[in-house]
Amino acid sequence: MLGALAAAWAIMRTIWRMDELQRRIQLDAIAMSFLGTALLTFAWDFAESTGLPHLRAFAVWPIMGALWWISGIVAQRLYR
Repeated sequence: MLGALAAAWAIMRTIWRMDELQRRIQLDAIAMSFLGTALLTFAWDFAESTGLPHLRAFAVWPIMGALWWISGIVAQRLYR
């Protein structure tokens, strides 16, 4: 858990040091990744009744992290 706390602190420190445009890009990316993760996990829950394996909570962070990275690229292109 100490590593996770250190990572959270490093992310927040990086965001606090950004200028306004970079913060806006990160806000858009985080919002898109949050919504994408919510929709994916919600849909997966319904799909579990059709035979898909149970989605462990430990898998949610990699999903959100990947979507944050992809959303960051998309948001960055929107502000060019």
